[in-house]
Amino acid sequence: LTVRDRMLEVSGHIGTTGNIIIPVVDCMLKEGVGEDILSAGLSVISNLATEAPKVQEMIIKSKAPQIMLDVLFRGRSDARAEAACLIALLVENPENRRHLSQLIGHSGDQTYTCCSALSRALCSQDTVTDARAKSGAYDTRSAASAALVYLARFGGLAELVSTMKHGDQDIKVEACSALAHVAADPNERDNVVAAGLVPDLVEMIVLANDTKSRLTASLVLARMSEG
Repeated sequence: LTVRDRMLEVSGHIGTTGNIIIPVVDCMLKEGVGEDILSAGLSVISNLATEAPKVQEMIIKSKAPQIMLDVLFRGRSDARAEAACLIALLVENPENRRHLSQLIGHSGDQTYTCCSALSRALCSQDTVTDARAKSGAYDTRSAASAALVYLARFGGLAELVSTMKHGDQDIKVEACSALAHVAADPNERDNVVAAGLVPDLVEMIVLANDTKSRLTASLVLARMSEG
């Protein structure tokens, strides 16, 4: 059994999960807590978030969302990856998106937003010192782009467009992949077309020296021309 399964075996599935969330969040909120604790705590909460909608509701109502944003802005690459993964999990649910969108305009400060934090994680240029850090950097970009797909209506599209125009080649591929998913939604396709990315996509197809970049850019253009 996994650690999560062993915890959930104790007297009542959802109730026990709820009892786990609060201590984990409290631990992450302690003054001077290290990056290892933040990363591990977010990993535990991400695992719990897959259990049931009721569990996700508990997470949303806790202080975990604020921790996610703080980590995305200032955390180490592996911690940012866990935060981005948790957001990506939560925003798949429309009701969770509604609650998280309230954080996006936090206190009217449009710079301190979920989308901005995800964009910063997506564009991060980590100094990779070991295999774990390198993996964390890639996982962060992948999870951040997935979350931005779901948050496109709340400004995520603008962040993806900015990443496409200013990111390095690897980061552009992640943004392109997310844009392909956004453009597949008929309700969002016109917004992607209006973003003026055609020259950037064509440049990727012509100048990129790897097949993945060219194929991903081609897919976005194909999705934009549908309908």
